[in-house]
Amino acid sequence: MATTAIKKAKLDLTRRVSIRQFVDSEIFNMGLEQYGLSVFSGENGNGGHKEWLGYKEMGDVSVYLTGLDPTASYITKIENEEKREAMIAQIKEIKGILEERYGKDNLDPKNKAFWSKIFIDVRVPILELDLKEPKDLILYCAIKAMGFSEIAPSYEHAKNSNKNYKFYLHEEAEVMNIKVEVTRLRNKAKVLLESVYESDSEHLFLLAKTYLAIERGYNRKTSIDTLYEDINSMIEGDATRTNIKEMPKIFLELANMTKVDLRYKAIVKECSYQKALDKDKDNRIVNKLTGNTIGKTEEDAIEYLKNPLHQEDLLALTEKVDKIWR
Repeated sequence: MATTAIKKAKLDLTRRVSIRQFVDSEIFNMGLEQYGLSVFSGENGNGGHKEWLGYKEMGDVSVYLTGLDPTASYITKIENEEKREAMIAQIKEIKGILEERYGKDNLDPKNKAFWSKIFIDVRVPILELDLKEPKDLILYCAIKAMGFSEIAPSYEHAKNSNKNYKFYLHEEAEVMNIKVEVTRLRNKAKVLLESVYESDSEHLFLLAKTYLAIERGYNRKTSIDTLYEDINSMIEGDATRTNIKEMPKIFLELANMTKVDLRYKAIVKECSYQKALDKDKDNRIVNKLTGNTIGKTEEDAIEYLKNPLHQEDLLALTEKVDKIWR
């Protein structure tokens, strides 16, 4: 299997790669952000962004973020073995190409004389990189290794990060794959949302209590249209900067649970927010209404309450939330 992955990852130096402005609809930019646009100060050669390759201090030595080290932490931390091996193979292939041009010694990440001269200068909204050119190939690898603080290594990384990047590395196939995957997940989630909306208002309410922020204080007087719109906004990613693929996935998981399980989850979530369930000094969840310890995690608490032997706890917490939700 690993061999197949490596073959699929074979380097294509002819593919289109560019550095583009990252536009976040949640960050104000003269109103243009609503249309996926922003003002670029570097047009016509004025302004722009210039940045030298970054490095980490390892004792008395500066180790540059070249993207050519297959043992770097961002590579070794990849859990999927096939993906990790494929990336290692690709890095080695790129390194071999660059060594022919610059020599092996020059590409040592500790070689300050070489790497301190590497910089990127973005003066247009879209800066095309030609991977057949060694200098552009170096920039590509360095961006992938997050060697430039203002340029995200991918569109997905820029979108999901808490950092407000100015630019991102745009790879057409990668961006389209992400967009298609997210669109499909959202469409699946919306089909389920529509079905629940049309058939079961109580189910919709429980989905809102478990999927959306508990601080919103939804109760059974909240209109189903409000619940629908707020859930839909979360699926679309309008209400969060969390991983754009995670929100529809989370909804799908919740929507496929039984109403009974959703109710248990909603009770635990609400009671935790209301401090009827709280952590003791040993980080265990305690039912403040009965004094009983009911687990260490939300999952533990739910399983505890499902047990018929613990009806006292369930009844006390149910009465608590029913007063809040009525």
